[in-house]
Amino acid sequence: MDGGGRVLVGDYFLTIAELAVALAGFGSLAALIGRRPGGESAAVDASRLRAMLERSLTAMILAVLPVSLARFELPPHLVWGAPAVLFAIAEPYLHIAPVRRMRRIPSYQPGLAYRLSGRVALVLILGLLFAGLVGLIPLQPAFGLALVIELSIAATMFLRVASSLMAIHEPPAV
Repeated sequence: MDGGGRVLVGDYFLTIAELAVALAGFGSLAALIGRRPGGESAAVDASRLRAMLERSLTAMILAVLPVSLARFELPPHLVWGAPAVLFAIAEPYLHIAPVRRMRRIPSYQPGLAYRLSGRVALVLILGLLFAGLVGLIPLQPAFGLALVIELSIAATMFLRVASSLMAIHEPPAV
């Protein structure tokens, strides 16, 4: 923070990057500690963990990118525009790939809340990025809010994986 109590831009985005790395680390640790033999539940957990890691690491890279570009004294439209375009390109993959992986798991049916919340988040993130890129709203806060939404999705996936790993599972019938 500066003397006026405002959060400095670099600090804000580096904090998002730190949270993303911590989330990825805790998710990996939870997966190692909670490992259990195969089955549908293990496949679902593995798919969720992979999606959480992809989102966390993407958020970390995207949060560090504008801070790194600013060090080269590039114009603000490049400092914020390049990461926003990369984010807009990556976000559909981050939404669609986990859904496709989960559909391959026999009898897995995502609930309505999962399907709707994913689509709402996708529209929010892409809408914020588009509005910022075309100048409807300032790009820097739009990019920051889109990153917070991305990190929130990763945190939700972490909680789902962790709660599943802590649940009591019946051993497979012999």
